[in-house]
Amino acid sequence: MPKILLIDDDADFRLLFERKFTDLGHEVLTAADGVRGLQVVMETPVDLILLDLNMPHRGGVETLRFIRAVNLDVPVIILTGLMDEAAQAQIKEWPVKNIVYKPVRIKDLVALVEKALGIAHA
Repeated sequence: MPKILLIDDDADFRLLFERKFTDLGHEVLTAADGVRGLQVVMETPVDLILLDLNMPHRGGVETLRFIRAVNLDVPVIILTGLMDEAAQAQIKEWPVKNIVYKPVRIKDLVALVEKALGIAHA
């Protein structure tokens, strides 16, 4: 069962994501900010990380930098409602699977997550 970590400060989005992906058979871990998200990454191996860029306490770019220092191989999908040029330039320094702009339809997010995890459907 793939283990997915969602790091996002939007509690409603975390709940919706967790319910949907748990129903699809994934183990879902969530964190409300980059500080807690990095703790999870350091304590638990995950197969995929979805990372919001704009969060309190530790933003997504800084969190991504720390994640890559701990684990270069875990696929990361960036979630954002807004991305400036500075963030785009910084993200290019570390490989990410995709950048998804919010709002995103859950159906589209399911397809991106399953593609990143290498799950194929007939």
